[in-house]
Amino acid sequence: MRLHKTTMAAVAAVALAGCARAQAEEPIEEDEGTDFLNAVVKLEVQTSEPDFVHPWRIMTGGSDGSGVVIAPGRILTCAHCVADTTFIRIRKNNEDSFYHATPLFVDHARDLAVISVEDPAFMADVTPMEIGETPPVQSEVVAVGFPIGGRLISFTRGIVSRIEEIRYAHGWTDLLAAQVDAAINPGNSGGPVLDMATGKIAGIAFQGNKRGEALGYMIPTDVIRCFLKDVADKRVDGVPTIFLPSRSLKARPRVVISRWRRGRQGCALPGWLRKWGRIRFRRAMYYWRSTASASPTTATSAFPEITSAHSSIHSKCAR
Repeated sequence: MRLHKTTMAAVAAVALAGCARAQAEEPIEEDEGTDFLNAVVKLEVQTSEPDFVHPWRIMTGGSDGSGVVIAPGRILTCAHCVADTTFIRIRKNNEDSFYHATPLFVDHARDLAVISVEDPAFMADVTPMEIGETPPVQSEVVAVGFPIGGRLISFTRGIVSRIEEIRYAHGWTDLLAAQVDAAINPGNSGGPVLDMATGKIAGIAFQGNKRGEALGYMIPTDVIRCFLKDVADKRVDGVPTIFLPSRSLKARPRVVISRWRRGRQGCALPGWLRKWGRIRFRRAMYYWRSTASASPTTATSAFPEITSAHSSIHSKCAR
């Protein structure tokens, strides 16, 4: 137990080193007894989802997530953590007491949500975290949350690998995201990713990629500020979308092999001609097989399309 406390103290000291430097530049007055890590909380959610296979049934379940206090009584988390929720319980780090929370704003496109805790005792020892700027590539960050459940807070350290537009798994929208090599596991969703240089929120962990190793993603502060500005009028307008059809300028390779004579070189055929040729060839081969056994002469004379289609295709290739 003593070794566990020593390890936790060392990890917390590394995570808060950047925050200490930021406080040295601009001191922040905190009440006695407050804990910086109490701003990161655990969400225990009960859900009730519709069953589209059996519409008369309701699927109930539960999941865990993380969140961060950004204002008195206001917790920022992911939308998929509170989707279809019926009950939300909030628990602080290494505490047994729970607080009831209710969702205020949920934006499924940005995968962000704000939930509210009305109990005044919740903010007794909590200092809200400040939202900073999105750090540049190769900046050191630390992901804080409660992965795979657990009662104690977890830290995973890494760097920002790249910043680009990706597909959000929950809302199926293409928005800006930052890739980090810090481990992002189930339960980390909704938890903050802190910038080691400033100690402020650099993003919100929200998804990973199982096709590779150390592929975690966080929602950058640019998207977070856009969401908070959207809900400032007490409603969620979502992400604007322009329905304009588009087509890639990259040319698709065409088949350069003629299927009429195997072993010979052909020409590039357009799609409609390839489809027409396949249909005519299949019909011809079907008729040929059904009649050739009876009388080969009758088959050739009764279905002259074999010869005509063959000559038509190769005459177009010669051009």
